[in-house]
Amino acid sequence: MDDKTGLVEVRLDTELYQRNLQYLKTDERYWELADRLESVEISRDYKVIVSRNNLPVIVALRDGREIPLCSRVDPQKEARRWADNLDLEKRLDIYVIGIGAGYHIDALLERPLDLITVVGLDISLFKLLMHIRDISSWINDRVNLLIDLGYVDFLNALGYRFFIEKVISRPLIVSFLPVTRLYPEKKETYENLCRDNILNARICLVTNISISTQQIRNSFKNFPYGLRTVGMEAWYDSMKGMPAICISAGPSVKDNIEFLRAAQGRAVLIAVDTVVPVLQKHGINPDFVIGLDFSEKNRHHYDKMDMDRLKDSVLMAIADVHEGILPMWKGRMSVMLLSHFFSDFVGRKMALFKGLTTAHTAFLFAMFCGADPIILVGQDLSYPDLKNSHVEGTTNQTNLMLQKVDGKDVLGKRRGEEIKYVWARWIDSVDGGKVITEDIMVSYLRDLERMIEVCPARVIDRKDRGARILGTDVLPAQEVLSILPKDAREEIEKIKSRTEWVFTGFKKKEFENEWDCLTTQIKEIKEVCKDAQEIISEIEGRMEGDNISQQDMEEVNRWIDKLFDEQYSRVMQLAQSFSAAVMLMVRKFLYKEKEISAKERIETIMAFLEALELAIDDVEALFSEVEKEYKEFGLL
Repeated sequence: MDDKTGLVEVRLDTELYQRNLQYLKTDERYWELADRLESVEISRDYKVIVSRNNLPVIVALRDGREIPLCSRVDPQKEARRWADNLDLEKRLDIYVIGIGAGYHIDALLERPLDLITVVGLDISLFKLLMHIRDISSWINDRVNLLIDLGYVDFLNALGYRFFIEKVISRPLIVSFLPVTRLYPEKKETYENLCRDNILNARICLVTNISISTQQIRNSFKNFPYGLRTVGMEAWYDSMKGMPAICISAGPSVKDNIEFLRAAQGRAVLIAVDTVVPVLQKHGINPDFVIGLDFSEKNRHHYDKMDMDRLKDSVLMAIADVHEGILPMWKGRMSVMLLSHFFSDFVGRKMALFKGLTTAHTAFLFAMFCGADPIILVGQDLSYPDLKNSHVEGTTNQTNLMLQKVDGKDVLGKRRGEEIKYVWARWIDSVDGGKVITEDIMVSYLRDLERMIEVCPARVIDRKDRGARILGTDVLPAQEVLSILPKDAREEIEKIKSRTEWVFTGFKKKEFENEWDCLTTQIKEIKEVCKDAQEIISEIEGRMEGDNISQQDMEEVNRWIDKLFDEQYSRVMQLAQSFSAAVMLMVRKFLYKEKEISAKERIETIMAFLEALELAIDDVEALFSEVEKEYKEFGLL
């Protein structure tokens, strides 16, 4: 008998634990968790009692106090009441920090949620739970268990869900207070990680919607350049044993000009394209330039470059860079074809790993080339001087202003007459203090740290101010120079000469056949779309309120099935690139088993059909435009 509660302390059920462990082992996501659990001891900081209605309750023992992690009277009733008080209206995803005895997870499973991400703060506590509760109902696609993970593994686990799904699900982050009050620091860490992950998904979504049309156009226009150049397979281990310096466009670049001058010819200089004009003003020509950006604005970086002085530099570009950039480049280049449409016809031509930013991609390029050490310059991920967002001389530079709004720090970012305001965040700085940044930069920082954790090379951060990057050594310029070879120009030139390799993997006949097939299917799907609009419009016209006959709904579904027939999958993929916003509606309303009104479904389908028709028109126009160019190049 428990003296303080009057409730009976219970023994643990080892057979139940073993059954639960086998449940985990049936799901590939939890194989590593199952292995960890078998090597963990249950902490003496917890015990189990029985509630008034005969259900197991976990109690935490802290400083002589007993803290129940759920109701000691009726934990199920309490859990349902907790779930009832959450804002779950039209939400599909929820992130729950803290598990305890897990009754609140059961209550959420009773709600129409797509995904319940459950964050456990103590693996020992979770092992205790597995001795008292059957978790078989949690082992399904609706629940994602993330138990006491390091933040890199945690971010990796969150990353499996596509960013579109994260955003349209209107995710909610909640803490289960009975548990999280025991772990305030872990609670804050995991909440911030979830929030940053969702923020990054929103950024990716907005970016993809805004750039998708231009990206697919660039990919088609730049395709011939991709066939003239080697792929990523030519660069693997090309820098083995060589130091590489990845140069980003942060304000601290100006503090490293003399260092970079001294490092020329002693390390491979890999620069993001935005910073190249600044480097050239100081007589520094990088060995590699990383070009990813699709936009007209990005093309202006190249307008400011001295192309003649870059003839010995290599442009590492993705095929969806702005279509005007590759014709401007006078030096060597290696163009990667990312599009699934092209990848089927280019054999072993492998793609450059693409990060969240061009700077991330520069780091990944150095890592997969085998460079060691990798030295970061200008990777500030913050605003150390609170004056400029980037080093002066870049076209994406904005002026900064720090203000207070309702007692909170707000960062104003001015470009010309336009001012954008964002919430400011203070993070650890390399100088031991704090430095100001914003949410998107924190997202970039954590993604970079995730890459560094798996990088086999030593990573050095060469700056005196700016964000502290975990996993890096912060060294002064002279110490970094002391570990560089005295002269590596001959080795660097051998590395760059790999652009002279000849790519011969283009499957011309297959490409011609696919092109003819797609051209025919574009015309066919346009007719299907037009006919579907007419039929469904008639059905919509005879609907009375939200009532639709079963026969009419079957007819609607028949036409939708025609559009999504496997034979049109390639065309539909292209169409999605021209109509990403509408594809969100398709994912949300046509593919998800959710209760929505018939009227809302019909209206959504009609909006989708109208946008799809426009998108197919755009695809047809692009095919017509590039077909002539492809014939001149000998592709068709």
